[in-house]
Amino acid sequence: MKIVKAYQNFAGKCKDHVTYMMNISAYALPEDLQNDINAAKERFGSIRDEIAGTCDGDSAASRVNNLLQGLKKRYIDWYLAEHAKHRLDIKESKRKNQLMQSGTRSDLSRLEEIDFLPGAKLSALETELARLKTCYELTPDKLNSVTVCSSCKFVPGSAEPIVKGQLDSIEERMEGMLAEWTKSLHDTVSDPTLSDQMQYLTAEQQSRLKAFIDTAELPEPVDVYFIEAVKKYITGFDVVTIDSAKLLETLIKRGPCNEDDFRKAFNDLLSQAIRGKDKSKLRIVVK
Repeated sequence: MKIVKAYQNFAGKCKDHVTYMMNISAYALPEDLQNDINAAKERFGSIRDEIAGTCDGDSAASRVNNLLQGLKKRYIDWYLAEHAKHRLDIKESKRKNQLMQSGTRSDLSRLEEIDFLPGAKLSALETELARLKTCYELTPDKLNSVTVCSSCKFVPGSAEPIVKGQLDSIEERMEGMLAEWTKSLHDTVSDPTLSDQMQYLTAEQQSRLKAFIDTAELPEPVDVYFIEAVKKYITGFDVVTIDSAKLLETLIKRGPCNEDDFRKAFNDLLSQAIRGKDKSKLRIVVK
């Protein structure tokens, strides 16, 4: 009975450390730490087997706990470092939100509406930014009883992206994308073959577009009015020319008429001229 009691004391007093080691063994640990845990398993077996001769479970448990406590501390230090690589802290989280709400991202989102600009590149960058996870609640003390962060459940060796340095990279790529898109857009609208389209824009649209052509600088901020001006300019207009002499001749042929008849004559001529045209691109010129 004495030896049974010794084994029970041994198991009870080193159970927490042993369970902790068993749990972390399931993770992708650094090779040196994993090797030392494997060696500790063998040492554990030797210490346990010695109880059969000493009947001293308490002493054996103390030796095991001392052995495993050092490994546990190494694991906690390593886990904290890995957690910091894969999670944004509170300061970085604020910066992430600033990037998501920045003028650069807003301008890119507007420019994405222009067909020839590669909007998929922006979507990929936004997805990359959104995937960066935040957690700033983990402390060393919390890892004394659990093997992973109880807040974000980060598991070492998982396929989660490393966040360290990614905010700088994403910000640089976002700014580079805006510069690239600005140049591409300027090269397009500066094409002399499009210049005839300018006359069909409104005065405000012409002003905004000419300012961009002259300076190669986007308006601040890029707004829906600028985007609409660009889209109409580069996609062209469907211009319908109505001969003023023919228009006058048609109306004269009607002879004296009331207002309704006059409008009908005009609308009949107009309907015939614009039949099959896209009204959003339609511009009517009377010459």
